[in-house]
Amino acid sequence: GVAQACHDAQVPLVAVLGIANRVGPTAHAEWLTNRGAAQEAARAAVQPLLAALGYAPTALGPRTPADRPPTR
Repeated sequence: GVAQACHDAQVPLVAVLGIANRVGPTAHAEWLTNRGAAQEAARAAVQPLLAALGYAPTALGPRTPADRPPTR
């Protein structure tokens, strides 16, 4: 998948998962109710990391190699 492709291409990858529901018969309804809060929590967790790496807080990632911050 994506993680393996990043590994193979030596591209850093960080994954953040916002948990929105428990497993069980009400899982889908819980997900529908809680997904916005889970997405926002994941976004809030990632923004300081992106800022520390030199990305704008709302950026999803570099669009071109020139947009990438210098490698360390």
